[in-house]
Amino acid sequence: MQKKRFAPTVRALIIIISGAALLAAVLLVILLGQKMISKPVELMFSPESEYAFTKTGFLFKSGGNVKYTDLSDNTKYTGQLPRADMKLAGYGRDSHAVYIDNTLCIIGLEEAIFTEGQIEDVFCGDGYIACLINDGGERYISVYNLNGENVEEVRPDDMIIMYGFTHSGKEQLYVVTLNTDSDALVSTVTTYDPSAQALTGIITVQDQLVEDIVFTKRSVFISGTSNLIRYDAKDNKESYRLIKRGYRMAGFYESGDKVIFMMQSNDGGQNSVRLYSASQSTVPQEKIVPFQLPENTLGVFVRGTYIYAVTQNVVYMYNQNGVQKAHDSLDVTIDSVYPTGNDTFTAASGSRLYSFTITGINDFALKLRRS
Repeated sequence: MQKKRFAPTVRALIIIISGAALLAAVLLVILLGQKMISKPVELMFSPESEYAFTKTGFLFKSGGNVKYTDLSDNTKYTGQLPRADMKLAGYGRDSHAVYIDNTLCIIGLEEAIFTEGQIEDVFCGDGYIACLINDGGERYISVYNLNGENVEEVRPDDMIIMYGFTHSGKEQLYVVTLNTDSDALVSTVTTYDPSAQALTGIITVQDQLVEDIVFTKRSVFISGTSNLIRYDAKDNKESYRLIKRGYRMAGFYESGDKVIFMMQSNDGGQNSVRLYSASQSTVPQEKIVPFQLPENTLGVFVRGTYIYAVTQNVVYMYNQNGVQKAHDSLDVTIDSVYPTGNDTFTAASGSRLYSFTITGINDFALKLRRS
C-alpha cells in the first residue's frame, strides 16, 4: 500500500521560517554581546604584598600566615609561617613551599628540610621542588619530591644562570650554565629525569647568552642575545637560527607544526611587537610579522592563538597576522598589569589588586564583531 505524502501548508512554512529567523537573531545578539574579559575579582592582598602565582591560584602572606586561594579568591588553606620573613614558591594546587636561609618547608609536610648551604631560590614543578643552594661559594641544585625526599643533585662546574622544569611531556629538570673560563661564549642546557635520576639531554649553545628557553615535544627553542635557535628534542642537534637582535621573548604558543613567538622591543616599550613563526622541523620556514599596539599599552601577552594588549580601560585582541579582531572594556581603571598564566592576568588599581579571566570569543562571533 502506497503511503500518502503530506505537503506542508503555507502557514506551516511561515511558522518554520519565522522560528528559524528568531533563533538566528537571538544567537546573533548572544554572540555580539559576548564578553571577552570576565568581571574583576578583587584579591585579598595588595600589589605590594609578597605573593606567588601557581597557575591555579595565589600563594601569599597574611600577617604571620601563608594562604592559598584559587582564581576566584576562595581560600583553600591557611597555615602559620615558622618565620614571617620566609619567601614563597609554588606551582599548581599541591606543589607549594616556603623557605629562608637553609630551611625549606614543603607545605603539607610536618618536618622541615635543612640544607647544607643557604637557599638562594626555589622553583616548584608539578611533582618536584628544586632549590638553588650556595654552600660556601659552590652553587648547586637540589631536587626534592613532594614527600620531601632528595631525589637529585646537580653540581655543574660552570655558573648556573637559569633552571626550572619542563611541562611538554614527562616532567624534567633543566639547568642552563655559562662557561666563565673560556674566551668564547658557551652556554650549556642540561636536562634530567628526577624520577629515574638520569641525565636525558645536553645542548651546547655557541656565541649566545641564553635569555629564555621553550620546550615542546618536538623541539627546544632557545632565545639568545641575538638569535632564536631551534634544536631537535630527541637528538639535541641545532636545526637553524633566526635573527631577533633588539627583541626579547615575551610569550609563545604552538600552532600545528609551528611555534609562534611574541617578541617585544628591548627599548622597554610595550607597543612594539614582532611575531616569529618558527617551524618544528629542520627547515626554518619562518614568518616575521611586525605590528604596533596602542601607545598606552600597559602589558601584552599570548593566550591560545591570540595576542592581548591591555591598556588602562580596554583589552585588545589580535590574531597571529597582527590584525585586531576584538576588544573589550574593563570594569575598573588599572595602573599596571601582571600577566600570570593560563587564561588569567592580574592588574593593580591604586592599592587594590584584581584578577581577570579571558573568557574568549569563538571564531564565529569574531566574524560578526567589529573592533
